Amino acid sequence: MFPSVFQRKLKARFLHRQWLYVAFFAMLTWCLSGVLHPLMSAVGIQQTVFSPPTALMELADTRSIKSILQTAHIEQPLAVQVLPYAGQPVLQVSTDALAPRRYFNLQTGVEIPDQDMRQAEFAVQHYMGLKPTDHPAKVSFQQTFDTAYPAVNRLLPVYKLEYPNVNGLVAYVYTENNSLASVSNTPKRIMQTTFQWLHTWSWLPEWLEPLRLVIVGLCMLSLLIMALTGLRMLLGQPQRAVVSKRPWPRRVHRAAGWLLVVPLVAWSGSGVFHLINQRLHPAEFNLHLSPPLNLALLQHDIQSHWVEDTRGLSLAGLSLVQTPQGELLYRLGMTLVSTSQAVPVLPDAIRNARFDGVTISGPALYVNATTGAAWLPGDRELAIQLAQRFIGNPTATPESVHLINRFGGDYDFRNKRLPVWKVQYGEPLNKTLFIDTRNGVLADVARHSDRPERWSFSNLHKWNFIQPLGRSFQNWGTAVTALLMVIFLAGLGLLKLRKRSITTRSSHASP
Repeated sequence: MFPSVFQRKLKARFLHRQWLYVAFFAMLTWCLSGVLHPLMSAVGIQQTVFSPPTALMELADTRSIKSILQTAHIEQPLAVQVLPYAGQPVLQVSTDALAPRRYFNLQTGVEIPDQDMRQAEFAVQHYMGLKPTDHPAKVSFQQTFDTAYPAVNRLLPVYKLEYPNVNGLVAYVYTENNSLASVSNTPKRIMQTTFQWLHTWSWLPEWLEPLRLVIVGLCMLSLLIMALTGLRMLLGQPQRAVVSKRPWPRRVHRAAGWLLVVPLVAWSGSGVFHLINQRLHPAEFNLHLSPPLNLALLQHDIQSHWVEDTRGLSLAGLSLVQTPQGELLYRLGMTLVSTSQAVPVLPDAIRNARFDGVTISGPALYVNATTGAAWLPGDRELAIQLAQRFIGNPTATPESVHLINRFGGDYDFRNKRLPVWKVQYGEPLNKTLFIDTRNGVLADVARHSDRPERWSFSNLHKWNFIQPLGRSFQNWGTAVTALLMVIFLAGLGLLKLRKRSITTRSSHASP
């Protein structure tokens, strides 16, 4: 026998109710866990010193870089630069992109064993304001991402330093540019783990990635459908809330719907879009060093010509970089003297500077490492040439080239590098490259096809459009909105659904 109309209605109502339970579960799970992300940003542990460590760049009485590298039998380094360590400059040499860096004393030319690990400890002491007696209980070298240090951090390799006696501090340091890649303590790790378990489900092993996509996708889709059907009900019966004599929970639930339905559609819709885009266009590890330097071109001893080459300028760094045309250059990075970029000192200012981006280095001058002559094309031209090499097209002409001094939608704080040059290419490449000329590094690549998803996730999911009102307002605004959804949409909606279910069962049980 075919089911009666009444039976079909009962079945449809039952399935609708079960789907609503799934949607309420998704709202509780994703909204409550979503609160953790702005909380980690607003109150989580952070560095106490913003500016990187510095040292007086005075190399007139030091060994030449060429002689140091020759003595160490280094013929094809990927990067060579001078970095500060405990008030004294040291020569850092990268011979393998994923291996520990090598270091040399600039006065004696002697290699300093295990300096890369000490450099990481020095960076943590500097950024976190630790005492000289605070030493890590465990240090490990990490070449891959994991759940504690996910791919969102983007920098590899890093040192993981654990300080259980300093409030459970764990720091990750990228020694190539003395960056504090990530920092956490026990409360932040608990929030991060909870966020991963409930919001992204990234705890599932890689071979279960299809299952993760299905679960998260269905939950996000159910939230989106619930938000759209709720919006349809609100628009279809606009006067009902005014004249209704129904109990207060239903009136409050309806009023909250008017207030919260747009944020719910934005969050769930952008979440679904982000999930689909991640599946279709998986994120890539875009950080790449330049090809090996040709040290046969290193003829000019800049140390012996230090006064002449630097002309008394205040320098913040020295590095070697090679153009695709084969010219080897000394890059002289000057200190930032602009008063418009005041160095943040207070905790809130440091927190905002980390996420918004504040330039920590000044412009650069170039000296030809073969002839000693000034290289006049400058930083912008070098960035264009390096971009052409990374895309494998020496004749490609960029649409635009800009110096980026602040993080934004295309290039956000996770890259940990500023300033960089933004080199944008149109058809047929349709890519934007971000070049750090200090070492000739490709910091990141943004595909133009990802722009809609980047805009959606940045503005609709993370609410970056309200950043002009202050990052604290953004963090607390998103957290409070998510909590209101849990209380007035999920909580009162579930109460309403339960009462309707009890009423339905009672009416069918009556004779």
